[in-house]
Formats: sequence, C-alpha cells, structure tokens
Amino acid sequence: MEKKKITTIGEALIDWVCLDKTTDLYEATNFLKAPGGAPANTAVGLAKLNYPVQFLGGFSSDIFGVWLKEFLSSYSVDISISITIPESNTRNAYVLTDKNGNRVFKGFSKYCCADSMMNFQDVNIDTITESPIVYFGSLLQASESSRFTISNIINSLRSDNITVYDPNLRPFLWNNLDEAIRVIKDTLSVVDIVKLSDDEIELIFKKDNIEEASKEIFEEYNLKLLVITLGSKGSYYINKQGSGFVKSYKVESVEVTGAGDAFVAGLLGGLYDVIIEEQADYTSLDLLIDKLSCKKIESIMKRANAIGALTTTKHGATSALPTREELEKFFEIHG
Repeated sequence: MEKKKITTIGEALIDWVCLDKTTDLYEATNFLKAPGGAPANTAVGLAKLNYPVQFLGGFSSDIFGVWLKEFLSSYSVDISISITIPESNTRNAYVLTDKNGNRVFKGFSKYCCADSMMNFQDVNIDTITESPIVYFGSLLQASESSRFTISNIINSLRSDNITVYDPNLRPFLWNNLDEAIRVIKDTLSVVDIVKLSDDEIELIFKKDNIEEASKEIFEEYNLKLLVITLGSKGSYYINKQGSGFVKSYKVESVEVTGAGDAFVAGLLGGLYDVIIEEQADYTSLDLLIDKLSCKKIESIMKRANAIGALTTTKHGATSALPTREELEKFFEIHG
C-alpha cells in the first residue's frame, strides 16, 4: 500500500533566540537565527522519524523565506504544496529564556506576513484531501484572511481525513483574547482530535481540574480523541473507550524549546502507524480513532512523551528533535 503523506498546515517563521541572560527585550543584543513555527517544527519532527510529510504554508520571496524553504527541504519535508507570496514578509519571533529554561516570547511580527496571506484559491486542496492526517494550529486563525483559508480547507476535507488541532495559543497575536477563545472553540466543533496544554485548559475554559475539564470538552465538542499535555508530569487522554494519565520520562533537561512540537510529532506519527497497520485503504479513519483501545492510545502517548522528553536534552528546537535511531537508543536505556 502506498504510504500517503501527513499534512501539516501553518506558519514557518524565524525565531530570533536571545543569547543574553535577560528576559528584557530592550536589553537583549545577541541573537541566533533559527527556524521556527509549530507546524513547520512538527513537520521536521515527523520527517526525522521517517514519516512521509508535506507542509502547507505561505513563504515570502525574501531571503528568510528562501532559507526556510531550503531548511524544510533539507529534512525531506515536501513543500511543493506551499505558496510563495512575493508581496509579503517572513514572520519573525523574538525568543528569550527565563531562569527555568522556559521560552518567553517577547515579540512577534504581525503584519504582511506570508503565512497569513494565503488564499484558498491558491491551495492544492486535492493533494491535501489525499492525506490521512491533517494537522494545524491557531496562529493563522488570528488573521481573518487566513482564518477563512483554514476554514475552507477543513470544510473541503472528507470523513476519510483525520483532522488534528493544536491551538498553541499566542494571545498577543490576536486583537483580543475573547476573539481567540471564540474562534478556537468554534474550531473544536469541526475537528476530530484536539491537543491542548494544561495552561490552555485554564486560559480558554477557566478550569483547573484536568479530568473534569477534559470530560466536558470531549463530550461538548463530540471529539474522537482529546489529549492534554502536562509538562514534566506527562499527558492525559480521553476517547470513547476510556481515559487516563500517561507519565513522562525523567531526563536531564537543558532546554524545553520544541518539546511540545516534538510531542505532537510523536502523536501524529503514532496515529499514522495505527492507520498503516490496520487499514488496507484510507477509509473509515474516524471510526478507527473512535475504536482505539486505551492500551493503544497509551502506547502512542508514551512514545510521544519520550520524544518530547528527549528533545529537552539538547539545545534548539528542530535541531533537538530526535531521529528514529536516537529514539530507539532512548528506549534501550529508559524502557
């Protein structure tokens, strides 16, 4: 059976990572240029794990847009469905690090960014509908034009496509938080699988009890699977077969940058493995996710937790994402 590509949709941007020991952007002077953007990072994470993946994003024709395309291609991420938008800029993010090693975003370019200027009529929707798994986040939804594009893409997909949504909310990119929450909640109603962080549960749904909140969200939005990441504590899941916590792995972390994107890559890869193992074709995938046993989900999430944990043992986001060989060595040590 031909292995069709996983699709990730969203932003590829430049992370300007501050090398100074400060969380004050005014005082920061030394920066390292690095590729960023959760959907782009996730695509690289999948490719490094040997999964076939394609990325749909908008790219500027400036030097940074060219560099980002070359970077993704160097990891065998298929960018042939991406769109070059000449009259645009590459989005930039300014990333500082606090004393605990956590990323602190201190600035994001917001206007005339290529990723938010994609038009639906320029999207190769036929190629995307061939994908068994389609993943996207909320950054493009902060712009009304690209929000419309994302909405049209999702509405064009069939029941044979599994849609996975990770809001990865960045409030400062939106006009206001209430608008962000409304759009995110509306999107939950039209996707199959949602990944949220514990912080987003509190911010979006105003709840701090993970189990109670997850059950309410899962039932209200009629999801196939809901996954909550809990940082160093691991993760939590709920589907129609059951729910449970999955512990993380204890490692010597040096930087948490990219851990969330790594987890998502592991989650998508695990779901893709199930599709390949259990489907002679790519039909009835929604029913397949509904019927996933707790044992199978926990196996997928243990692996995703391991990929996230392993990423924190190195500096950088995409550079720290593990290969399949590195993951196998990790399991030899940690079980």
